[in-house]
Amino acid sequence: MKLRIFSVLILLFSCLFLPFWASFIMLILGVLLFESFFEGVIIFFLMDLFYGTELSRFFNFVFASSVLAFCVVCIGYFLKNKLKFYR
Repeated sequence: MKLRIFSVLILLFSCLFLPFWASFIMLILGVLLFESFFEGVIIFFLMDLFYGTELSRFFNFVFASSVLAFCVVCIGYFLKNKLKFYR
């Protein structure tokens, strides 16, 4: 439990002060390390609220990194249920 709280705080720090790719790598590590890491989606949503701008390549959608984080968490959750060594 302490490791999960510590990792959430580290991810929050990285989303506020580090570049997107560093936060994304930490999100992937959190998804691999914990059973369901849906806190990452909430933290990426907060990052979009603070720093999100409209991106023309995503049809002026502001919450692109939140959707990406949600997809990574869902794919990781379903893949871990299908793989034998995560059961």
